[in-house]
Amino acid sequence: MNAVKGWRPRGSWPNSPSLGRGRSPARARQSQPLPLPEQLVFRCLTPDGQALTPTVRKGQTLMAGDVLAQDAKTAARLYAPVTGSVLDVVWQMTPGQGYHASIHYRPTHGRTAPAGSETAQPVAEPSAGPAGSPQQRLAQAAAVCGLDLGAIIRAPFVVVNGCEPDLGIATRTAWLNERTADVAAGVAAIAACRGERPMFLVTYDGQLSDGVRQALVHDMSPVPLQRIPLHVPWGQDALLARYVQRVKHWQDSPLVVGVERVAALAGVLQRNMPVPSVLVTVDGDAVDHPGIYRVPVGSRLSELLHFAGLRSDRLRQVLRGGFLAGEALADLEQPVSWTDLAFLALTRERVTESFAGAGICLRCGRCIHACPVHLVPHQIARWARGGHWQEAQAAGVEQCVLCGLCAYACPARLPLVALLRLAQRRLAPSRSVPQAMTSAAAGDREAKAAASAR
Repeated sequence: MNAVKGWRPRGSWPNSPSLGRGRSPARARQSQPLPLPEQLVFRCLTPDGQALTPTVRKGQTLMAGDVLAQDAKTAARLYAPVTGSVLDVVWQMTPGQGYHASIHYRPTHGRTAPAGSETAQPVAEPSAGPAGSPQQRLAQAAAVCGLDLGAIIRAPFVVVNGCEPDLGIATRTAWLNERTADVAAGVAAIAACRGERPMFLVTYDGQLSDGVRQALVHDMSPVPLQRIPLHVPWGQDALLARYVQRVKHWQDSPLVVGVERVAALAGVLQRNMPVPSVLVTVDGDAVDHPGIYRVPVGSRLSELLHFAGLRSDRLRQVLRGGFLAGEALADLEQPVSWTDLAFLALTRERVTESFAGAGICLRCGRCIHACPVHLVPHQIARWARGGHWQEAQAAGVEQCVLCGLCAYACPARLPLVALLRLAQRRLAPSRSVPQAMTSAAAGDREAKAAASAR
């Protein structure tokens, strides 16, 4: 049964571009490449939001695989995916991510390359080196992809998630269809380190064609492929872990890894290079050409949307993520990172129909029945609306997985997901200003003081 009794997704197949246009992911057209833009922007952040310190300076020429930023304590690193030069290093504050640096970068891959940069450089391996053991190489490649190999090896169960996490997303299906060999190679590499511990790949029923499914089963052997009934949004990592644990009767919750990261891991291992591009779903009724796009990492979101045929005169809202739990974006100039799965561009009519809600709570309890983690969303949203963060914390807001089913089920169209997300961000531990930023600020103050003295 679905997570909500009697709940049905709007439109036909919930994972296909475009919403309600009736294409099955197994028959969706191939991804389209976004041309390499004149400028890329790289945020100096790890996938979990940890700030990194830039190691480059303005005007510096780099080759693919050179380090852009790193953290000396954790050895986390950000690599240049293509050859190019640094235009600027800018410090900024981003909601939900704290203070961090952004590196503005001019790529030369496919254009006139600087002298000596014709040969791409391999990803650096500080602890292993070129002659390091296979597990050391795998650990470094996993770090590049935002994976903790130690946690993967220690986990009693690992599930590779090939299911779409929300309505309007077809990105993981595209990874499975177009990067079948990479997915299988990444799964095999992880399985080799885990030994006999259980691991399998999960997809929805009907998500893949017979040919793709058979190729995965053959290439991943002995790791099995298991299909589950189509339940949106059970493709979210946290919800899939709960579902699999219940079905398998496991005492411990499995570690869930997205299929896009597994495919990226294989790419780093095979080509010894960072991930240069990602697959992203662009959907919604404000674009003329919805579909899957191969996007160079660091491209601006505005460039991607215009390439997909954005109708600016009708655009009302852009969401990062899917239709149920997508996050509204105010800045379309932000870069596309390799952890992004989808962007939805919606018209005013679509937003008014599905998201806008200044109504009064009817106390009907539908959000409570819809919640897969058994919270009381309308009460938590009430605390969040009034700024009562401690009360929201006591009500369990930090357990919310932001699946969006409560807002979907709400007849008053209350912005429940937005309020729950706001409460989580207010309760998140504040990130201190990185030392590099304080040093840079101090240097700027000294320079200004010297200039005024002259």
